[in-house]
Amino acid sequence: SRWTSLESLGGPQGPATAEFTDSENHIWFGFANTVAMLDGDRVRVFSGEDGVQVGAVTSIRAKGTKIWIGGESGLEFFDDARFHPINPSNGSAFGGVSGIVADPQDGLWFSESRGIIHIPKAQLPQLGSSKVEFESFGLLDGLTAELRGSLASPTSVQTTDGRIWFATTTGLAWINPKRIVRNTVPPPVLIESVNADGRKYNNSTFLRLPPRTANLHIAYTGTSLSIPERVRFRYKLEGQDKEWQDAGTRRDAFYTNLDPGSYRFRVIACNNDGVWNDTGAFVNFSIAPAYYQTRWFGAACLTFFLVLVWMLYRLRVHIVEQRFLERNRAEELLRRAHAELAHINRVSTLGELAASLAHEIKQPIGAAVTNAEACMLFLNRDQPDLPEAREAALEMARDARRAADIIEHVRSLYRKDSSEREIVDVNEVIREMVMMLHNEGNRHSVTIRTDLAEELPKVMADRVQIQQVVMNLMVNGIEAMRDAGGELRIDSQLAEDDQLLISVIDSGVGLPTGTADEIFNAFFTTKSQGTGLGLAITRSIVESHGGRVWATANSGPGATFQFTLPTGTAAHA
Repeated sequence: SRWTSLESLGGPQGPATAEFTDSENHIWFGFANTVAMLDGDRVRVFSGEDGVQVGAVTSIRAKGTKIWIGGESGLEFFDDARFHPINPSNGSAFGGVSGIVADPQDGLWFSESRGIIHIPKAQLPQLGSSKVEFESFGLLDGLTAELRGSLASPTSVQTTDGRIWFATTTGLAWINPKRIVRNTVPPPVLIESVNADGRKYNNSTFLRLPPRTANLHIAYTGTSLSIPERVRFRYKLEGQDKEWQDAGTRRDAFYTNLDPGSYRFRVIACNNDGVWNDTGAFVNFSIAPAYYQTRWFGAACLTFFLVLVWMLYRLRVHIVEQRFLERNRAEELLRRAHAELAHINRVSTLGELAASLAHEIKQPIGAAVTNAEACMLFLNRDQPDLPEAREAALEMARDARRAADIIEHVRSLYRKDSSEREIVDVNEVIREMVMMLHNEGNRHSVTIRTDLAEELPKVMADRVQIQQVVMNLMVNGIEAMRDAGGELRIDSQLAEDDQLLISVIDSGVGLPTGTADEIFNAFFTTKSQGTGLGLAITRSIVESHGGRVWATANSGPGATFQFTLPTGTAAHA
């Protein structure tokens, strides 16, 4: 609201359509969507921002401190701050309001598009907080003409005898609130018929409707000898509706696609003066379930579902068990196939092993022959050198045992059982081979040197086969330097991956170009007298122990052969 000058009246709002002077001598003027209050020489203007939403104001009245305004689209009251709408309880809205009369004893009267409206005094304290109950008077109550709601002057007035006069299109009509005869008899209520999917059922206390009932129509009525046209109804289907349904004057209720079950339909009514028959009438009915809606069918479906789930579960378990058994059989067959294949491979390589046998026992037999010749020389002297002869005989016996061990371990390659493994000190094996091949190195002017790391972990291996590997690599290095001599170095160390790394380094002729990947193949050799089996056997033994072997060319003369063996830590990693 805001104050403005008196000259603004009749300005943008247009001419005044209603006027009233309240108990404090404030003059109120009504305009289109605007209300103005004149207080002395100041004017206070109320618009839509202040709650004025009745359209063109056609009537203004006061009762105590409340100001009432009516217009073409509603009824509102003023509470010293702003205007508030008044809404009827039946969900409709007041319209075409004029001729407001505030009766101190009987409430609020005004004319409206439907007739004369009365809001009882008891309803006035609820204005603004809830919807109000009201009663209307029209043609059925003796009003023979339409009300005049568009006059610029007041269209209603209350005289000293209590009558309220209203302007109509044909003259005046009056009503005396104190002498209105009320209808206090509640209307009897009757349920006339129940119609289910086109079939009509006589009214009874209980009906049984067929399954799959889709459309239900219930007709009811209420009798009143006063004004039967104003009998209003409310109904409720217990089991379906949570609240009462306000049907107004309609006398039919409709329901579709109700679930199977028991229901009670209740209907109550009130007469033209709002006196309710709260007992009303009722009808009980039930809708039979279809076979697929029965409990036994649901139980059967649930049982079938559970049986199906159990069968699927058992089928799944059976499939898993079969797959497990098949996998176990496949693993067993695969294990046997691997064993057979390994045996076949060993048997198929008997020819290769026979050819390699001479290669493997060449050194111990040659050493034994040399020691035998030395022993004979020591004995054939004029004064036999018995200590030296004895030492040569011992060396000859050791060489013979070495040759026998090699033959025995070569035989194990074509037996199905695996070779026996034991804890082996690789450094000790290297020292044994250095001692054995010492004379062979001297014969070819080759110096043998070792660089062995201390406290290396021991490995689980076939001792004789590891001796073969070291011997083959050392003999290979000595033969590479047989023409010019040189140095052969054997190193041992612990690699970063917890594997033993053994290196055999020579200063001989080196590796032929492009043969680094082929020299470990069977029967591949670069020597005129070679068999091509030494390095192949070496790789087979190393790989059977879980290691690998390879060769690289040195930056200078010679080549480096290296192989690894897993320790206990690396084997279980």
